Amino acid sequence: MQNKKINTKIKKKGWALVPRSRHSLDDQILSREYALYCLGRFVSQARGEQLYFEKQGLATAQEGVKSSALVRTCKDLGIASELWDPSFIQGWRSQNASKVIVKYKGGRAAIWKRNDRPLDGPYSELSEAEGGRPNK
Repeated sequence: MQNKKINTKIKKKGWALVPRSRHSLDDQILSREYALYCLGRFVSQARGEQLYFEKQGLATAQEGVKSSALVRTCKDLGIASELWDPSFIQGWRSQNASKVIVKYKGGRAAIWKRNDRPLDGPYSELSEAEGGRPNK
């Protein structure tokens, strides 16, 4: 989504997201620093991050890191700035997501789950009988 927006604001091939560090892996979080250049000028720098669970998912996690960095660097251009607005986030969540209790790393955690997608990664949703809450 950011690619399309930045292509219309700047122009195709008028921008680049340049890696500024090596990937680092810390407790299942893969991250990397990137810089955004537009029309040959430095615009912004941000660290992208992505949860990483299994070795065969490394390429997917690396793309997630790059996408995360692009979203964060585009914030400085005002692109998709609504993603940082708490009232937009609350409205979007109330229409498109549910908070669920999941089993994670031998314990429990509360996470947001999109209503149109199943859980992925190492999560399994707890039923009410297991101590989970109904979706709201």
